[in-house]
Amino acid sequence: MTTSTRDTGTAAREAADAQIKALHEDLGKLPASAQLDAVLCLLEAARLMLHVLGRTRDELAVEDLDDIRATMRAASLSVRGYLWRTGDGDPVARG
Repeated sequence: MTTSTRDTGTAAREAADAQIKALHEDLGKLPASAQLDAVLCLLEAARLMLHVLGRTRDELAVEDLDDIRATMRAASLSVRGYLWRTGDGDPVARG
């Protein structure tokens, strides 16, 4: 493995860590039911990814990435839909 390959791998891991941290912080601000819905969608995306990785040792195929992105998009839309329906009416946040 060359230095540039190692650097790319490190940069990719750092970018993924930053995205996970941002997602965690964003989810922490949501009402419990929106958090649950988003987590269920994220778990479905992880399940899809693990299923794909379990059947092959190669990189993910474009179709697999499309499925994962679609599930992640569903999580985003689910949270946005919840927030749109409930507005600022979260009793926990007012608590």
